[in-house]
Amino acid sequence: MDEEKEIIEQTSEDINDEKADEQNKEILDEQDEQREEDEILLGNRIRLSGFKQSPPGTMLIAKKIIGNYIKKIEDSVKKIDSISIVLKSVHGENSKSNIKIKAVSEGKILTSEVVEFNVFIALSKAFDKIINEIEHAH
Repeated sequence: MDEEKEIIEQTSEDINDEKADEQNKEILDEQDEQREEDEILLGNRIRLSGFKQSPPGTMLIAKKIIGNYIKKIEDSVKKIDSISIVLKSVHGENSKSNIKIKAVSEGKILTSEVVEFNVFIALSKAFDKIINEIEHAH
């Protein structure tokens, strides 16, 4: 009798684990879909995320800043293989912008992260950090 009870309990645990795994997979799939919907591609190497929720006009200025920095970077190294820029809002007393940049150049991964009140200053400072890493690497 105890053996049957243990089998039933184990089977119940297995079913609950499978349901939890399935729910976690669904949540992760939804997050991936949201991330994909939020991504903007500039050419085939530059991927932006989080900019769709920014105020109108922000994207236009951000593209100009990004373009200028990409040119600077490519003048100092041969090629940027890929670059991803993620913008997140940091809520709190005052809203700040968190910019994360990950660039791949000649097989090296370069990263930077900056939190600032002004998204454009955050973007510029994050790129300055990338350029600084490049200069120290070469």
